[in-house]
Amino acid sequence: MPDETDWNNIGWDEYKEINRRNLEILEQRRAFADRQEQEKIERERLEKERVEKAKIERERLQREHFEREQRLREQEKREQEEREQQQRKREEQERLKKEQAEKEQAEREWKQRELEQRQREREEQKRRDVINRQRAIWVRDPIFIRKQITSRLDSFLARKLQIQRPEFIAKGKHKYPVTSVAISPDSSLTLTGSDDKTVKLWETATGKELLTLEGHDESIQSVAFSPCGKFALTGSIDTTARIWSLETAEEVVSLEGHKYTVQSAVFSPDGTKVLTGSRDYMVKLWDVKTGDEIRTFQGHNDSVWSVAFTSCGRFFLSGGHYGYIRFWETDSGRLLHSFYTNKKVNSVRFSFGDKSFIASYDDNCEPEVWKLDDCKSSRIPLGHGKPLWSAMFFPFLNKIDFVLDAAPL
Repeated sequence: MPDETDWNNIGWDEYKEINRRNLEILEQRRAFADRQEQEKIERERLEKERVEKAKIERERLQREHFEREQRLREQEKREQEEREQQQRKREEQERLKKEQAEKEQAEREWKQRELEQRQREREEQKRRDVINRQRAIWVRDPIFIRKQITSRLDSFLARKLQIQRPEFIAKGKHKYPVTSVAISPDSSLTLTGSDDKTVKLWETATGKELLTLEGHDESIQSVAFSPCGKFALTGSIDTTARIWSLETAEEVVSLEGHKYTVQSAVFSPDGTKVLTGSRDYMVKLWDVKTGDEIRTFQGHNDSVWSVAFTSCGRFFLSGGHYGYIRFWETDSGRLLHSFYTNKKVNSVRFSFGDKSFIASYDDNCEPEVWKLDDCKSSRIPLGHGKPLWSAMFFPFLNKIDFVLDAAPL
């Protein structure tokens, strides 16, 4: 560009040319600045895109890493669950094998006991057949009465008390041996159950047959009077217990629920319930009016041959044929105590006052008296030298207890 001193010497054309060149230079500079600005913007955009891409890539890598770890954790979890499931399966298989072995062992023991029971029943039937050949039915009150003074009576008084054994010959007969006998509360009537599947009612004083109860399908094992004396209770090998009206000689209620022989059946003291013991190892409590089962008492591991209520009915005893006598609470079904003997229990009976009970045994002719307070027993020598089917206490003069026992002929 010419100096100011040169403007006077410059012509108009030159001036325009100089202006044009200056404008071109300014345009070039402006274009260069714009290009630099565009390049800067482009660099910033590219840098921003690069940062965004790097961020997206990092997030993708982090996500892939997280997903990979998640898959690994899920795989480990599945493998752990599979291992646990396999372990549970192995434990379940072992438990099933153990239960199967125990079940087989129990079945073998059950079959062995059944074989032994059948053998004993065959021997008993042979003995009864021998008795049946005598062609006479002797009914005693009870069958074979002996007296044994248990307390507060010296030998002099024992010699003075000569108690004769009341007995009568029934003026009628069963076809097969008598298996059970019961005396009514007022002692005016006698019930007998027999292997001929019938129950007969007799007049105690004369021995006259009053009526016959028929309905059981198998041999009768137990008979009992209701507290009012108007009903009879029977238990049979046909697995049922039945309540009969002695006024109409008709069946009132059939108690069905046992799987095997009902060996013993008794009324509660108030006459509203019935207790049954069976060879299926169960003791059951029944409602007299409806015949419904109230409760099942489980605890015996052998046949239950005898049951007996206390005088209040709140408690009862059950005697197992292989040595266990169990003391129960009636309402709750709770087992309060177990007495063990090494003898086969045939019957259990409470004493007057319920402070002790007497147990009779099949393989020992001497019964035992057990006290409930200290759970100790004492033997009572009777001297007849035969297995004892039944024994009970008899209150005498409100002070002295006599033991009534029943032994086979």
